Amino acid sequence: MICEKPLEISLDRIDEMLAATRQAGITLGAIFPQRFNPVVQAVHAAAAAGRFGSLAIAASYVPWWRDDAYYGPGRWQGTKALDGGGAVMNQSIHGVDALQWIVGATMPQLVAGENPVESVMALTAVRSHAAERLEVEDTCVAILRFKNGALGQMLAATSLYPGQMRRFLFGGRDGTVEVVEEQLTAWQFRTPAAHDDATRKQFAGASSTSGGAADPMAINYACHTRNFVDFIDAIKTGRAPLLDGGEGRKAVAIVQACYESARTGQAVHL
Repeated sequence: MICEKPLEISLDRIDEMLAATRQAGITLGAIFPQRFNPVVQAVHAAAAAGRFGSLAIAASYVPWWRDDAYYGPGRWQGTKALDGGGAVMNQSIHGVDALQWIVGATMPQLVAGENPVESVMALTAVRSHAAERLEVEDTCVAILRFKNGALGQMLAATSLYPGQMRRFLFGGRDGTVEVVEEQLTAWQFRTPAAHDDATRKQFAGASSTSGGAADPMAINYACHTRNFVDFIDAIKTGRAPLLDGGEGRKAVAIVQACYESARTGQAVHL
């Protein structure tokens, strides 16, 4: 069984799904297509190889726009009961997952299913849509502390007209990488590798997609396809999928910590 993001809007429900599928002997898979974005995979490989050295910063920026009709009457978007949240849970959760996945690759000591995030501090607001019609946030900024000491920044918005492409930034003592959707805008390491020039060339071109910055229907679904292909191959061969239910749970835990922090004004430990 494979579920689009998020697996569910609460950790309790996700844990029920994990328990039920284990009991039934069913494989549970999740959809987070950024993990199958070739440029994001290249960053993950660099993190796993230790090329950043002591990682200092990991950041995800999703400066998107959704018009009023997107949150209009009769739609599930923007409702607590069906959406579970706003710009963080619905749109930026992809960035949240990519962030924790890449930083987690620098921490081989993590056990299976362990979240690399230690704590979260967040603020949320409704800034560009009618607050009386929107039950959730259209704007969030968050600071994350990871278990290896790295600090994270997260911007999640559907409030920034006309919408800009998703961005990632990872950097530390030995290197810095920046990604804008499908484009690699920085790939610099203290110790060069033989494939660095080829990597820069491969991802040097401008992104061929806006990534849904203003229009959800403009999203390139090639990475979704790769996500499904991996899951189907896992079922056929009897291996675990690259993105199973336990992995899909991690981003929801971070998102819920953001909401709890915004509600209480306190840092939330995962």
